[in-house]
Amino acid sequence: MSAARKLAALSPEARKAALAALGEISRPMTKIEIEGRLVDGFSRSIRRPLARALASFDIIVLERRS
Repeated sequence: MSAARKLAALSPEARKAALAALGEISRPMTKIEIEGRLVDGFSRSIRRPLARALASFDIIVLERRS
């Protein structure tokens, strides 16, 4: 079962709690962060338009907050 289906199967209260927890540890990646991750594989002239295109997707980063 996919994660989306598992979320859909939860009770409204459990779904709200799960989404709140995910919201606390995730955030959207910026275009600059995406471009930085592409440094090893692409030249700058390729990275910039690629990062711009990828920034239109919901790419998130999970991070530990103190």
